[in-house]
Amino acid sequence: LEVARALVGALAVLGAVCAAFAVLAPPPGAPAYAISTFTAAAAMGDEEARRGAIGLAAVVRFGLTTLSSAGLGADVPIGAVQQVAVVVLASLAMPIYAHAVHVVARAMSAAALADHPMRAAGCGLALTAAVGAAFALVEGWRLIDGLYFAVVLLTTVGYGEPDLVPATGAGLLILAAATLLATGVFSFALAVVHRAVIGAEPPLSSLLVGLAGYAAVFAGGLWLLDGVPLGDGLYAAGISVMTVGYGDVVPGSTASRVLVAVAVVPALGLMAAVNAAMSVVAARVIAWAAGKRYGVASISHTELVMGVLVAAGGYVVFGGAVFALMQSGSGGGAFEGAATPHSAPHALAIGCYWASVSLLTLGFGDVVPVSAAARLVTLGYLGCGLGLVEAALEHVRIIVVDSLGLDGGASARQRWQAAYTSVAHRLESHRHPHAAAIRRAITAAKPRAASPSPGNRRRPRSLAELVALWKRPRAGEAKLE
Repeated sequence: LEVARALVGALAVLGAVCAAFAVLAPPPGAPAYAISTFTAAAAMGDEEARRGAIGLAAVVRFGLTTLSSAGLGADVPIGAVQQVAVVVLASLAMPIYAHAVHVVARAMSAAALADHPMRAAGCGLALTAAVGAAFALVEGWRLIDGLYFAVVLLTTVGYGEPDLVPATGAGLLILAAATLLATGVFSFALAVVHRAVIGAEPPLSSLLVGLAGYAAVFAGGLWLLDGVPLGDGLYAAGISVMTVGYGDVVPGSTASRVLVAVAVVPALGLMAAVNAAMSVVAARVIAWAAGKRYGVASISHTELVMGVLVAAGGYVVFGGAVFALMQSGSGGGAFEGAATPHSAPHALAIGCYWASVSLLTLGFGDVVPVSAAARLVTLGYLGCGLGLVEAALEHVRIIVVDSLGLDGGASARQRWQAAYTSVAHRLESHRHPHAAAIRRAITAAKPRAASPSPGNRRRPRSLAELVALWKRPRAGEAKLE
């Protein structure tokens, strides 16, 4: 039943995104005040031709690649109304789709792959081979190109090379199966392998050294095999490991495609750990801004959710302002594909659209940085903000899934217990004096489907209050129960 609920939710949001892309597109010949113009992939045709060529295949392909955050860039929103609708819908729909992918992956592979890294590695390789061979067979690609596209799709990097875009009906069916079924299992298997290799909480210095090594291999390989300048290669390495994949710098030969596919996969685990660390930093900053004396331990869940969502929205506006300043200061040469700003609000709108698409890791490729300064700012902006946006999307997922009952009807007490157990584990890793007692107490408290607690036994509203209760064991135990 839980899998069925999750699949129904995924199909519903897929239909909403596809409808927005199909219905809100400006008709051929109609003037459109677009936030951005599509110029990054000229091989896909000019804007007027693209307006008249939006068919069912393009709509379905756009919906699947957007919700899976691959964002191939073969189909992009081109009107201001369509662009705003796609960004808003994607922000709300991607967490629901990710929940469905997670539920399906857990049902299919959690018991078989958990704590078995070798088995997980074999499963990931088998999935890549199966998806790549299927695409090569139905689309008429070479097998090596199909395998490369499978890696780019399953890792959600999504460069969107014009010669590797599924266009047949069978290809779209494989794309749907890959994004909804294979992507989750692949991510789960990858997480198991990464946890076995680098540990549950590796030090940040080790992660940065690993990412530096990955960037050197990536950039050096593109320089040797394709003649790509080292600066462009380092930029492409950063954009790829963040799974944004604008598609402006891509491997051009078979050898470089193999190198990129092999290099990106192990680096994704390092980047995921860095994003998790940045999300913790963001929570601490939010607690500090809220005036909480004891940091994250003293902030309530509601305050944390509101703080994360507001901070994510503010970060998007900040990115839009930086974009507008750089674009106006360089005479329009910092970013390619951006429509010429007619006013400060228009420039800010372009920047907010670019920031939203980038932070959602869609990377359509319709607005890309071209100058060295713009690329450096882009890497820094995304590196600092992806963890915050991932935390915001996770909170949106929890709110929407709980509201729609897509989680199988878990009680509020079970969710509260799981949340506090997670926080207690984290505090224990930071040598919090009462974390061990909190963890043991919460683990011992069995979730019940009983009647609501009496009014005088309300549950603690913050971890600091729970700590205070556990300093008085008897009273604390009574109130916790």
